[in-house]
Amino acid sequence: MSKLFEIFKHEIAAASLFFQKKNKVSSYSYRKNYNSLRGVAHVNNKIPCQDKTYYLKNDHLHVMVLADGAGSAKFSEIGAKVVTKAIANYLNKSFHQLDTDLKNWWKRESIKKDIIKLMRNEVNEIKPKKNSLSDYASTLLFVATYKNKYILGHLGDGAIGLKKDKEIELLSAPDNGETANTTFFYTSSNAVNRMRLMKGKIDEDSTFVLMSDGAFECIYNKSDRKFTNAIYRFIDWTKEEDEKEVSAAILKNIKNYFVDKTTDDISLSILDIGVEKPKK
Repeated sequence: MSKLFEIFKHEIAAASLFFQKKNKVSSYSYRKNYNSLRGVAHVNNKIPCQDKTYYLKNDHLHVMVLADGAGSAKFSEIGAKVVTKAIANYLNKSFHQLDTDLKNWWKRESIKKDIIKLMRNEVNEIKPKKNSLSDYASTLLFVATYKNKYILGHLGDGAIGLKKDKEIELLSAPDNGETANTTFFYTSSNAVNRMRLMKGKIDEDSTFVLMSDGAFECIYNKSDRKFTNAIYRFIDWTKEEDEKEVSAAILKNIKNYFVDKTTDDISLSILDIGVEKPKK
């Protein structure tokens, strides 16, 4: 009987240690919102919205992608739609390998080449042979998170912001060309060189904001290099309110107040990660 008691005692001790370790692991909660609105210029010229957003969730892996189709490209809205989904699936399958590879700076160029090649291949598969790949040109912005890790990618204009404490940091600013209203696309000859990749840690409540250049014009004050109060409100709503109601409220505000500031399409994606740290 004493031996049996000793066995149970060891099992209870092991179980207790397991739960103690488990309780020392941070837990994560996720909330998101994303909207696109056709710009005034496109409405007037009967052109479809060329911005596309895509969100993918797989357990603790969350991916948000935004692509802004080139205004001069005939079928850029199709290209943007194809690449957002393709990149989201790629990140879903490759996140952990990318997280490891990005520790080595010499592997970054290879990863960039793979991403650009993937987008071009995906579009080439769906387009008629008579059409040029440049007819489907778009920019690319993405954030992928898994628990306390994140990976960002950015090509072209638009921007990515991160709110950790009180202020939103501009993590990746618009990459414009030498002349006004020009930028870089996945179809550009120098796309690999212009693409940005970065990774980091999430050690506290964090909110990522992806915005097309149309949205950036409306929520970022270039003179003092700060984001406007509107995006802070949108983030608070995303954190606290029902997702469908927030989506409708944000879209209503974009329609009422943003269209006076830009004639471009407006796309805004918010991914909020709440971090609950273990009790000491």
